[in-house]
Amino acid sequence: ATHCSICGNLLNTRGYYCDSCGVAADPTCLKNADKTLKCKSLSIKEKPMKHHWIKGNLPAHEVLCHVCMEPCEEVGLTDWQCCWCQATVHSHCMSKMAQICDLGRFRLLIVPPYCVEVTSHRTSISHRLLLSSITSPGWTDWSPVIVVANCKSGSNDGDLVLSCFRRLLNPAQVVDLSRWPPQAALEWCQLLGPSLSRPAVVLVAGGDGTVGWVLNAIHKLKLKMEPVVGIVPLGTGNDLSRVLGWGSEHSVDTTGDQILENILRARTVKLDRWQVDISPYNPLYRSHKQLLMYNYLSIGVDAQVTLDFHRTRESPFYLFSS
Repeated sequence: ATHCSICGNLLNTRGYYCDSCGVAADPTCLKNADKTLKCKSLSIKEKPMKHHWIKGNLPAHEVLCHVCMEPCEEVGLTDWQCCWCQATVHSHCMSKMAQICDLGRFRLLIVPPYCVEVTSHRTSISHRLLLSSITSPGWTDWSPVIVVANCKSGSNDGDLVLSCFRRLLNPAQVVDLSRWPPQAALEWCQLLGPSLSRPAVVLVAGGDGTVGWVLNAIHKLKLKMEPVVGIVPLGTGNDLSRVLGWGSEHSVDTTGDQILENILRARTVKLDRWQVDISPYNPLYRSHKQLLMYNYLSIGVDAQVTLDFHRTRESPFYLFSS
């Protein structure tokens, strides 16, 4: 975002941006923006749903007007974009644009807000919503995606991934694993179960450890219809992501649209889950352990180095280390 959605002035380094709806504001206009500009609703009663138009600050790459198919203005507060279907339209073409939003080309991956019921509304999406029920929109092959990210994986790109998908999906479909456990994301799968004819997709943004953490949570919940799992490789090794064809590392040039396209084209494969039993020689000092393994198991020096690195990264002093 380059311009304030209220005054239209060019934003400086202290500007604010909502990654759900795309509204931007400078510090002096922030309260006014919060009062007058409606953010993306996570749950609504209205059906069919109308477009939610946000003025200006269109994507940096060229986008076309859905009415006249001519390029829209990328800079300033000139043209409009729907924060649900991502459609763009000229101001002078707005009267010819259909009012009903179909959620765009990724609709089969989105949970429409009119399908979501919550037990309590929150003023900030940074708090976990208490989901009551989720109903099906009635679309064939509907398979919503739930995005979970470990913001501490690898180079800490998880925040950028979460921000990207809040704009493309229902923001409630995006879960930060540094704040909530995987069960918070899998709550969606439990509620979606009766509504789905095909499994939901859990997109894990993180390293091998994060992927294993989510797979373990899926196994423990014993869901009637287990979700399929995709990966955005944000870790250090990313062995599992590389083997399954999601790549060895995440590029900053890869857009959320490209990742969702990959999900639509991906095929489902089976993955072995290994149970590892560790029995100590002297049970007086060590207890018996039972672990799950998916792609590799380390014993010895390399395991100790990995464990030490993990403990260091989890330390509150990690930000101040060189």
